Amino acid sequence: KQEIKELAHYLVKKTLERKEEVDEAISKHLKRGWVIERLLPKDRSILREATNEILYEEISPAEAVINDAVEIAKVYGEDAKSPKFINAVLDKIKRDAGK
Repeated sequence: KQEIKELAHYLVKKTLERKEEVDEAISKHLKRGWVIERLLPKDRSILREATNEILYEEISPAEAVINDAVEIAKVYGEDAKSPKFINAVLDKIKRDAGK
């Protein structure tokens, strides 16, 4: 549907515009010594878009955003541990944001 395509385009655009802030929020919750560039590319993309939604958008509740990100990671994640990792990082970001 056109509406879904427009929303997806909007979210990607806004995520890219806020990339520095989004990456900073993600980086706070990575293991010591890890940097965002070290994450697997698909996992990094899922985290960035979901983090942008949690921090800056009012489209869906944070819990729904996290659930969607985990489901996407189950299909497109690059590692068997991707869904669990993405869930843990996003849950911490949600908590930090007070949502």
